[in-house]
Amino acid sequence: YKNAKAAFAAGAHMLKINTRELTEVTGENDISTAAHCIFSDYPIEIVGVTAGSEAAYLFTRNHAWRFDIPAMGTVQNPLGAGDTMTAVLVARLTEEKAKQQNIKKADFAGSFADNLANVFREALATATASCITRDPARFSPDKVRELIPSITVNEL
Repeated sequence: YKNAKAAFAAGAHMLKINTRELTEVTGENDISTAAHCIFSDYPIEIVGVTAGSEAAYLFTRNHAWRFDIPAMGTVQNPLGAGDTMTAVLVARLTEEKAKQQNIKKADFAGSFADNLANVFREALATATASCITRDPARFSPDKVRELIPSITVNEL
Protein backbone atom coordinates (compact mmCIF):
# COMPACT_ATOMS: atom_id res chain seq x y z
CA TYR A 1 0.00 0.00 0.00
CA LYS A 2 3.02 2.26 0.03
CA ASN A 3 2.58 2.79 -3.73
CA ALA A 4 -1.17 3.33 -3.31
CA LYS A 5 -0.55 6.31 -1.06
CA ALA A 6 1.68 7.88 -3.72
CA ALA A 7 -1.10 7.41 -6.29
CA PHE A 8 -3.62 9.03 -3.93
CA ALA A 9 -1.33 12.01 -3.41
CA ALA A 10 -0.81 12.40 -7.17
CA GLY A 11 -4.32 13.73 -7.52
CA ALA A 12 -6.74 10.85 -7.95
CA HIS A 13 -10.32 12.13 -7.92
CA MET A 14 -12.03 8.94 -6.77
CA LEU A 15 -11.06 5.93 -4.68
CA LYS A 16 -12.97 2.64 -4.69
CA ILE A 17 -11.51 0.41 -1.99
CA ASN A 18 -12.62 -2.49 0.18
CA THR A 19 -12.85 -2.26 3.96
CA ARG A 20 -9.70 -4.33 4.58
CA GLU A 21 -7.63 -2.16 2.26
CA LEU A 22 -9.09 1.03 3.76
CA THR A 23 -8.10 -0.09 7.26
CA GLU A 24 -4.59 -1.00 6.08
CA VAL A 25 -4.12 2.36 4.35
CA THR A 26 -5.48 4.54 7.16
CA GLY A 27 -4.94 2.45 10.30
CA GLU A 28 -8.58 3.13 11.22
CA ASN A 29 -11.21 0.42 11.77
CA ASP A 30 -14.22 2.73 11.65
CA ILE A 31 -15.19 3.22 7.99
CA SER A 32 -16.39 6.80 8.38
CA THR A 33 -13.27 7.84 10.31
CA ALA A 34 -11.07 6.10 7.74
CA ALA A 35 -12.81 7.86 4.83
CA HIS A 36 -12.30 11.22 6.52
CA CYS A 37 -8.61 10.36 6.98
CA ILE A 38 -8.39 9.88 3.22
CA PHE A 39 -10.04 13.28 2.65
CA SER A 40 -7.72 15.02 5.08
CA ASP A 41 -4.55 13.41 3.71
CA TYR A 42 -5.23 13.35 -0.05
CA PRO A 43 -7.02 15.41 -2.74
CA ILE A 44 -9.56 12.62 -3.33
CA GLU A 45 -13.18 13.81 -3.64
CA ILE A 46 -15.11 10.49 -3.67
CA VAL A 47 -14.46 7.38 -1.56
CA GLY A 48 -16.44 4.21 -2.24
CA VAL A 49 -15.99 1.37 0.25
CA THR A 50 -17.16 -2.18 -0.38
CA ALA A 51 -17.12 -5.39 1.65
CA GLY A 52 -18.40 -8.14 -0.61
CA SER A 53 -22.00 -8.90 0.29
CA GLU A 54 -21.88 -6.66 3.38
CA ALA A 55 -22.99 -3.03 3.41
CA ALA A 56 -21.11 -0.63 1.14
CA TYR A 57 -20.45 3.05 1.80
CA LEU A 58 -19.98 6.12 -0.32
CA PHE A 59 -18.43 9.34 0.93
CA THR A 60 -17.82 12.77 -0.49
CA ARG A 61 -16.45 15.62 1.53
CA ASN A 62 -20.05 16.74 2.26
CA HIS A 63 -22.20 13.59 2.01
CA ALA A 64 -22.21 9.97 3.14
CA TRP A 65 -24.44 7.01 2.26
CA ARG A 66 -24.82 3.38 3.33
CA PHE A 67 -25.93 0.77 0.78
CA ASP A 68 -27.42 -2.52 1.98
CA ILE A 69 -27.14 -5.32 -0.54
CA PRO A 70 -29.76 -8.09 -0.49
CA ALA A 71 -28.74 -11.70 0.12
CA MET A 72 -28.15 -13.36 -3.24
CA GLY A 73 -28.12 -17.02 -2.30
CA THR A 74 -25.41 -18.98 -4.06
CA VAL A 75 -22.43 -17.00 -5.26
CA GLN A 76 -21.02 -18.65 -8.38
CA ASN A 77 -17.86 -16.59 -8.80
CA PRO A 78 -16.94 -13.32 -7.05
CA LEU A 79 -13.77 -12.83 -9.13
CA GLY A 80 -13.82 -9.56 -10.99
CA ALA A 81 -16.80 -8.11 -9.10
CA GLY A 82 -14.76 -5.21 -7.71
CA ASP A 83 -13.26 -4.44 -11.11
CA THR A 84 -16.72 -4.68 -12.70
CA MET A 85 -18.08 -2.25 -10.14
CA THR A 86 -15.22 0.19 -10.66
CA ALA A 87 -15.63 0.05 -14.45
CA VAL A 88 -19.36 0.81 -14.24
CA LEU A 89 -18.77 3.53 -11.67
CA VAL A 90 -16.15 5.29 -13.79
CA ALA A 91 -18.21 4.92 -16.98
CA ARG A 92 -21.38 6.32 -15.41
CA LEU A 93 -19.59 9.18 -13.66
CA THR A 94 -17.89 10.10 -16.92
CA GLU A 95 -21.27 10.09 -18.67
CA GLU A 96 -22.77 12.21 -15.89
CA LYS A 97 -19.97 14.74 -16.09
CA ALA A 98 -20.35 14.98 -19.87
CA LYS A 99 -24.10 15.67 -19.48
CA GLN A 100 -23.43 18.41 -16.97
CA GLN A 101 -20.63 20.27 -18.80
CA ASN A 102 -22.75 23.29 -19.69
CA ILE A 103 -24.13 23.81 -16.19
CA LYS A 104 -22.58 26.40 -13.88
CA LYS A 105 -20.04 24.89 -11.50
CA ALA A 106 -22.17 25.40 -8.38
CA ASP A 107 -25.19 23.80 -10.04
CA PHE A 108 -23.03 20.94 -11.31
CA ALA A 109 -21.81 20.15 -7.80
CA GLY A 110 -25.38 19.90 -6.51
CA SER A 111 -26.72 17.77 -9.35
CA PHE A 112 -23.62 15.57 -9.31
CA ALA A 113 -24.09 14.81 -5.60
CA ASP A 114 -27.76 14.01 -6.23
CA ASN A 115 -26.88 11.44 -8.91
CA LEU A 116 -23.76 10.00 -7.30
CA ALA A 117 -25.64 7.67 -4.93
CA ASN A 118 -27.70 6.31 -7.84
CA VAL A 119 -24.58 5.70 -9.91
CA PHE A 120 -22.93 3.87 -7.00
CA ARG A 121 -26.09 1.81 -6.46
CA GLU A 122 -26.08 0.73 -10.12
CA ALA A 123 -22.40 -0.19 -9.89
CA LEU A 124 -23.11 -2.31 -6.79
CA ALA A 125 -25.98 -4.04 -8.59
CA THR A 126 -23.68 -4.82 -11.50
CA ALA A 127 -21.00 -6.26 -9.22
CA THR A 128 -23.63 -8.33 -7.43
CA ALA A 129 -25.05 -9.61 -10.72
CA SER A 130 -21.55 -10.62 -11.80
CA CYS A 131 -21.17 -12.81 -8.70
CA ILE A 132 -24.07 -15.05 -9.65
CA THR A 133 -22.53 -16.13 -12.95
CA ARG A 134 -19.74 -18.68 -13.37
CA ASP A 135 -17.63 -16.41 -15.59
CA PRO A 136 -15.68 -13.63 -13.85
CA ALA A 137 -17.01 -10.12 -14.41
CA ARG A 138 -19.93 -11.21 -16.62
CA PHE A 139 -23.47 -10.19 -15.83
CA SER A 140 -26.96 -9.93 -17.20
CA PRO A 141 -28.17 -6.34 -17.74
CA ASP A 142 -31.69 -7.59 -16.93
CA LYS A 143 -30.44 -8.90 -13.57
CA VAL A 144 -28.76 -5.56 -12.88
CA ARG A 145 -32.06 -3.73 -13.52
CA GLU A 146 -33.81 -6.21 -11.21
CA LEU A 147 -31.25 -5.72 -8.43
CA ILE A 148 -31.01 -1.92 -8.41
CA PRO A 149 -34.26 -1.30 -6.48
CA SER A 150 -33.42 -4.02 -3.95
CA ILE A 151 -30.28 -2.21 -2.79
CA THR A 152 -31.36 0.18 -0.06
CA VAL A 153 -29.68 3.55 0.23
CA ASN A 154 -29.57 5.56 3.43
CA GLU A 155 -27.95 8.95 3.74
CA LEU A 156 -25.80 9.12 6.87
